[in-house]
Amino acid sequence: MRQFLIWDFIEFVNKIYLSKREDTDRFGLALAGSLSESESASVLITLSGDLGAGKTTLVQAVARALEVEEVVSSPTFTTMNEYHSGRIPLYHLDLYRASETEEMRESLSFFVLEFEEILEAGALVMIEWPEFFLVDGESYLNDIDRLEIKLERNDAEGEQARILNLEARGGTASALLNRVLACIEPSESIRIA
Repeated sequence: MRQFLIWDFIEFVNKIYLSKREDTDRFGLALAGSLSESESASVLITLSGDLGAGKTTLVQAVARALEVEEVVSSPTFTTMNEYHSGRIPLYHLDLYRASETEEMRESLSFFVLEFEEILEAGALVMIEWPEFFLVDGESYLNDIDRLEIKLERNDAEGEQARILNLEARGGTASALLNRVLACIEPSESIRIA
């Protein structure tokens, strides 16, 4: 039974403009600092954006802030990396390859049971390329409470500049986003719109 599948609406949207890589680290620190170790259910964050938009870089920033000891790398060829050395477990999924073959898409149907266990484990789950998490042709994530972060390059402001579009879908995600926004100090290099 999937009790965590409650919300299917967008709570609110925010944009955060980051001018340099250090700002991504500051956002990752705010995000990790906003997570409660006492939460019984996992927190799900999806990361979308073009290749090179900074999805893995953001996961690495969050992992550093969580004090993960392992080297954090993209799980493009393994689909999922688990990190248990930080203050809360971090599950990092990269579903880019799920779009490549029918066999890869079918394997997601089997992965769902493990994924549901992870969502009940009190961890942080970060998924790159969530648009490829399809089961029977439908997005598996549609009804799951989550914070969606879409990363965009902002080349007009510099090579490392990014725009983060944040959408909270559900009560847990809304509360998390409120805590994150309260932790971010706007500056010349970080703007919240």
